[in-house]
Amino acid sequence: MSRQIQIAAIALLAFGALGLGLLGADAAGLGGNVIPTPTSTPTATATPPRLPAPAWRINLSAAPDEIVCDGQHASRVTVQVFGPDGNPVPDGTPVYFATVGRPGFVSPPVATTHFGLAKTDAGAYLNPQAPFEPFSVQIDTSRIEATLRVLCLPPGAGGCDVPSSPPQVSPPDVSPPQQSSPPQPTCVPPQSPPECVPPASPPQNVSPPCRTPTPTPQFSPPPCGVPSPPLGTPDCATSTPTPCGVTSPPFGTPPCGGVDVCLIPIPPFPPLPCDTPTPTPTPGIATDICLPPPFGTLPCDTPTPTPTPAPAGIFWAIDCDLSTAGIESQCEVPLGTGSLDVGVILGNAGALTPHVAAFNFVVHDPDTGRLDPAPGLDLDRNSNPDLDESDMIGPWYCGLPAPNIDTGQDGPGTAASFLSCFNPADVSNLPVLGPGGLRLAKVHYNFPAGAEPGSVLLTLSEAAVADAGGADMGGCPGEGGLPVIPCLPAKINLVPQPATATATATATPAPCTGDVNGDRKVNVIDLVAVTQHLGKRPPDLRFDVNHDGKLNSLDLVLVIKNMGKRC
Repeated sequence: MSRQIQIAAIALLAFGALGLGLLGADAAGLGGNVIPTPTSTPTATATPPRLPAPAWRINLSAAPDEIVCDGQHASRVTVQVFGPDGNPVPDGTPVYFATVGRPGFVSPPVATTHFGLAKTDAGAYLNPQAPFEPFSVQIDTSRIEATLRVLCLPPGAGGCDVPSSPPQVSPPDVSPPQQSSPPQPTCVPPQSPPECVPPASPPQNVSPPCRTPTPTPQFSPPPCGVPSPPLGTPDCATSTPTPCGVTSPPFGTPPCGGVDVCLIPIPPFPPLPCDTPTPTPTPGIATDICLPPPFGTLPCDTPTPTPTPAPAGIFWAIDCDLSTAGIESQCEVPLGTGSLDVGVILGNAGALTPHVAAFNFVVHDPDTGRLDPAPGLDLDRNSNPDLDESDMIGPWYCGLPAPNIDTGQDGPGTAASFLSCFNPADVSNLPVLGPGGLRLAKVHYNFPAGAEPGSVLLTLSEAAVADAGGADMGGCPGEGGLPVIPCLPAKINLVPQPATATATATATPAPCTGDVNGDRKVNVIDLVAVTQHLGKRPPDLRFDVNHDGKLNSLDLVLVIKNMGKRC
């Protein structure tokens, strides 16, 4: 399972407050059935169809769903695409947008998915003859198509929320055609063309439909192997598409003899700055895995900023004692206690305070004979794992994919507990990752009858979290994702019931590696302290864990390696 966030957007279309999950082109044989999602109480019941095979699916929303259609207002259109396995499509999947029904615009006309999500701003130009005529936004992913309707208000109606400023474009001429000679194509001359890129760079700008389109010219292969999108035609009325590197205005220059499609290449992502990258890295794929600041780059002799650094000080952790403040990474529990709740924490020891809009994780329990996850009560908010509503404010949805007490991925005698949640609200209804962090969720465990003394180490994987803009804030090391942040385990020690204590003389134990604050245990507090002193000049040698006279990532690694030890 990939580390990407698996979330479900809410489709608010023109159907009002009831969110609808839309079946895609692969499910066309089902007769257009609609599956209601639990975004509100429906006024009628519907029986979900039995699917003959997994179907592609797309969720849509427009905010707002009615705007002033004067070329100056736009609606934010958000789509989320799910593959036949029920998970969001991979990052980088292109989604194409176009307006139909009346002259309009989309910006951008093509967007790539992140956690399955893609967004654009859509609007329509003024039509004095039919100011209330709605327009639709057509969405095409090459595997599934959908259409979303947006209602139009007359100019001066006001009250519209404009999520982003639409491009300043002259509206197309909607007056009756003149008897003069037909308009000639007006294309933008090249403006210092950028260097061409390898194939598969999606187009960026698509103009409004021209007033008097001419027949689509014969398409010839574009330069650099850049494919033409499924929507639109080659540039203007010429027989070839826009040359690679030609930059058009935001949406072309109407009127043209055809639909103006100018292909803007997207440069490849640079490789990670490790000391020995491969000679020709594949675009968008890192050639090495390094820890971003503030945790250094391992191993890199001369680290430089990574392409997608995590906000400083953010980390994942499991807290095995919810009765006390802070994060406990090691707990002793007497046998016969009955049950134990652990918290999944997104910690923050840095200065930034981002919002949290989506997350998912898996907690691994290697020994269900000593620690067994309790059965969940349902598939959403009262589940196991369970969203912690004391910290996670707002309208969270945790049902797609459903919480799973054990995915079975670790085999018999173990448990891998999965949770994925998404909040479709605006920033004002999202929790803030402030100092100290957020408790995202809890996992409920029982101690089985007959459990013997011993230890169980709970670990995290497939952890990912997104901010309000959809940017990934970090996941566990070794899973191939970026950015990489610490994922701290928790050790549960099952001990016999305490007997009558007798006084015995004990020797003072020696300090243990990683205990920088002298509390005789190595935990997240030591990790945060070392992180805050990395790179400072002159170095504070109290935090020089390996005693080499420098404060760097090697000290941080030693703290993580000894996490949970007691002196």
